[in-house]
Amino acid sequence: MLHPSRTSSRKVGDEYVINGGKMWITNCGHANWFFVFTRSDPDPKCPAAKAFTAFVVDADAPGVTVGRKEWNMGQRASDTRGVTFDDVVVSKDNIVGEAGGGFKVAMKCFR
Repeated sequence: MLHPSRTSSRKVGDEYVINGGKMWITNCGHANWFFVFTRSDPDPKCPAAKAFTAFVVDADAPGVTVGRKEWNMGQRASDTRGVTFDDVVVSKDNIVGEAGGGFKVAMKCFR
């Protein structure tokens, strides 16, 4: 079972608007872009296989906020932070795979 995603995306014309956040991102303060899974179908009855979309989001896009460096217990050299997406507009060209195919992209990581 996947953890419920609080990061969502909605289609507006040929673009998507992303809202939400992610925590405990390693090297977040050095990233030029983020690989983000979003809940793109808000219907709770939608199967996970069709409910998520994966995006590449530029770190300097308007609405992307990188949080403060977290103090990790044992990994002090790791630049771990949170990132917030507040009405971040991305092109449909930034989709990895296809819209609604994010679960499939995620599962390919386990091959």
